[in-house]
Amino acid sequence: ALAAALDAALARGAWEELRLALECSRDGRLEAVDLFTNGVGIWESSRQFRLARGEVLALLAAFRRAGFAELRDSYGGAGDPEPTTPSPTPAAARPELLCRLRLALDGADKQVVQLAGGRQSPALARLAREIVGLCAGPAGEGIGAATLAEGLERLAGGELAPEVLFLQATRRDGEAVEAPGWLLAVEGAVATTRAYAPGAGYGPERRRALAPEEVAALAGLLAAERVHELPVNLWADGYTDLEVAVLGRRTSLQARRFARMDAAAQAAPRERFARLLDALERLGRRVAAEGGLSRPGRS
Repeated sequence: ALAAALDAALARGAWEELRLALECSRDGRLEAVDLFTNGVGIWESSRQFRLARGEVLALLAAFRRAGFAELRDSYGGAGDPEPTTPSPTPAAARPELLCRLRLALDGADKQVVQLAGGRQSPALARLAREIVGLCAGPAGEGIGAATLAEGLERLAGGELAPEVLFLQATRRDGEAVEAPGWLLAVEGAVATTRAYAPGAGYGPERRRALAPEEVAALAGLLAAERVHELPVNLWADGYTDLEVAVLGRRTSLQARRFARMDAAAQAAPRERFARLLDALERLGRRVAAEGGLSRPGRS
């Protein structure tokens, strides 16, 4: 399916949906590239860049030349020794991950991983180097954010693309594990949500692409309520975990009824958090009502 999708995209010089994610270790450092349908990319989780259509097609051509669609899903590790060497005794620890490369294109999706030790895939290594080489130039001219506050303000003002916002909120109406609740995530300008019901667990995931103005409004609210200044531990009814990030600048907090915490002393941040939580719950409800069911393996 992926080979056919690559051939079709290269033949017509266009694509409808694309997601590339690369994480590889080389010379003691991690190289990471994320690329989205519109050509917006994120370099090493810290800089936004953009590829022109021809540059994206060059990346897709590199996948085709490398035979990525025909590669195995996994190489290396104790269970995949080199043909000329005996199989090592399986290690108790999880094998080190050297490289992970995923391409989702127009309904087809494939991921290949390379583990340390055992059989290595030269084709995967060459393709990873080519991807990094094609993206390094544009990434060098990309933009970042010195702080989360700056990143949110740039998102709200349109300087940064919607794809760079990451948000995840897990909410339960009480502190008991069986309390009803919901989960909301925003990543790559796509929102996903799942309801949690006592005794039934999480329901099906629904997803909806967010318009640029929706992401900008959300970023503006996060900035206005100064999410980056909220206490890591916040007194509140119910139980909420919240994480927000823009280009590697992130904050996270947990809100619940903390013992021996003076709730009155946190009155102002509690009000700001309550407004944020209300807005996130409304967004989750819209996604649940308007979104479609997620396909397995899709993100």
